[in-house]
Amino acid sequence: MKPTRINPSRAFPLLAALALAAPAAGRADTYGLPPFTDFEQEWRLDDAAVKGPDVLIARNADEWAALWKKLGPQAKDAPPVDFSRWMVVGVVTPVGKPGRAVYRVELEDAANPKELRVRVAVDGALCQKPKNMAVKGARVHLAAVGVSALPVRFIQDDEVDGGVFGLNEGTDQMPLGEAPAVKSPDLKGKAAYREQAERLVRQSLTAEEVTRLRKAVWPGTFGERYPQPWSVIQIRRGVDEWTIDYDGRQFTVNAETGAVAPAKAKPDAGPARNGPAAAPPATPSEASIPGSVPPPAPRIMPGEVQGRVQSRWLAPYVSVTTRSVGATAATSVQWLTPEGKLDHEAAGPNIDAHAGYIYEYGDGGGVIHGLNGDWTIVLPRKPGPAGYITATEDGRAFVHEFHPKEDEIAADVYVAGKQLGAVGPFLQYKGQDVQLGSDGSLALLAWKDADKKKPQVIAVGPDGKVRFRADCDGPIISPMPAPDGSGVLVHVNASGDARNLFLFYTKDGKASSLVVGPNAGLLAWLPGTTTALMHTSIGYDYRFHLIDWSSGKRLWEIPDPEAARVPGELPSVDVGSDWLLIGGLESVKQQDQAAAVRSIHALDPKTGQVVAHWLPEPPNLASRAGGRFLRHGKILFLVTDEEFSEVNADDIAARKNGWR
Repeated sequence: MKPTRINPSRAFPLLAALALAAPAAGRADTYGLPPFTDFEQEWRLDDAAVKGPDVLIARNADEWAALWKKLGPQAKDAPPVDFSRWMVVGVVTPVGKPGRAVYRVELEDAANPKELRVRVAVDGALCQKPKNMAVKGARVHLAAVGVSALPVRFIQDDEVDGGVFGLNEGTDQMPLGEAPAVKSPDLKGKAAYREQAERLVRQSLTAEEVTRLRKAVWPGTFGERYPQPWSVIQIRRGVDEWTIDYDGRQFTVNAETGAVAPAKAKPDAGPARNGPAAAPPATPSEASIPGSVPPPAPRIMPGEVQGRVQSRWLAPYVSVTTRSVGATAATSVQWLTPEGKLDHEAAGPNIDAHAGYIYEYGDGGGVIHGLNGDWTIVLPRKPGPAGYITATEDGRAFVHEFHPKEDEIAADVYVAGKQLGAVGPFLQYKGQDVQLGSDGSLALLAWKDADKKKPQVIAVGPDGKVRFRADCDGPIISPMPAPDGSGVLVHVNASGDARNLFLFYTKDGKASSLVVGPNAGLLAWLPGTTTALMHTSIGYDYRFHLIDWSSGKRLWEIPDPEAARVPGELPSVDVGSDWLLIGGLESVKQQDQAAAVRSIHALDPKTGQVVAHWLPEPPNLASRAGGRFLRHGKILFLVTDEEFSEVNADDIAARKNGWR
């Protein structure tokens, strides 16, 4: 009998006690969907002439009139909507298919908002928060929500089995479509748009408050951002202010001044102050489960839970354990030697573990603990509006973005705990933040001068020194630095085919442009080159592209080598000199059902051809997650919450340790 193999090489296990609440009553195998959000107004139309499938958006009266007319020639005038406060989003379902509806609208990250996410579900899907509710689908569902100038991403969520809750934010997600950002936002005020208001609220929360709120999210959390995908949020826009509710903490934000004030949460509060009085929002229907009543609060123990513990691997040889007893919680991060001995530790109630760094907050400021060494950074207090911090996933490079003045952007650059330089200040371009490359290079977008008519890309090397500034075409978003700051790849912020257009700039100006394909994105750069691995997707049907951006030439394009990929997060990749690795979960038939099995494909970077495939032994051994590739010095590891192991290039060549 062959031994069980759970990772590509010798695994370093970590036993985790995961404290998740019980699945939904009446649906014992699922937690349902994330909490729904209320809408200012909504419309359900089952007799619309439009065929679908489609996603819909209107940000002004002309777009709204055209959209309403599109629903059928006989349609009357569009209902009144105040587009100085709201916008309309919606979804169309083809005839004969189960109806769908928008059930939740959220920012992908309130602290650094870059897109608005409109979440859609089929008729009958269950939400347990903020109260028990079944989604009421329709052929066409439209909802008026707080106005935003951001790009909009539409996603359909399906419920998942509770056993795989942790794989992809607790839902089975399928992209439905995108809409570009507003080119020239015309609303005035420091909180005229939803993203401005939420960012101000998020900045007003202390690190301690964020930690407490995040830990209370049911049934679990994903990553370090807050609000979380399963946070109970309600965002309402009145005449002169926003009302924002995060997990029971309620705030008002003045749309003109941006002033944030706490408010007492009121159950079933209805529309925000000065909100629409003539047309109260239609609320989703209560769940109708035959022979049952709305479920009580989940209970997973025979009495009140007194203590919880959760552990995971943050990186190779770095573990994180969070313990709570009663109202007291503490986190311990331990750095271990390869022999399993304790090297050093950071512990206490004010410790937060993030991808790439550990943050210890306090009244006097914050301290960063290095992920890849025994060093710390005492973060200096900066003037002006709040910024943000980020690090490379291996923890080697760390960046502190700040804003010396309103509309300015600057950054301190650190490597291994030592500050190498300071970049800026520059005139910040349309709220775009610093982007950090895997080798520590930076890219920024800025206005060329105070006229704010011409944008520029700025490339910074891993040494913290500016490589070049180049004029560029706009509107653009998401600057991505090439290795050593040798170039910057940007994404055009437009509609139609142009939304898939990328531009590449060097010190000599624009070097190339290319329409990559639907829902395109950067995965990795080949080390020391301006050649990048890109992905495109339609739903969960991925394709991979190797593009030489110095010439704009597509070197190869291949379908996903994992033909039976389990839907979920974007595949993890690693690009080396000899192999290009693509990981994830593979659906393998196991008796009468499919099992999610860890799978890795090794490709030849020159051709895109698969040269080796790794599977566990036995090959139908189920896994919770595909894992992520992470380099620790010169060694490549595959890391999950429970294990980590070395990925050895010699094993790939020799077809050993599960490679075939």
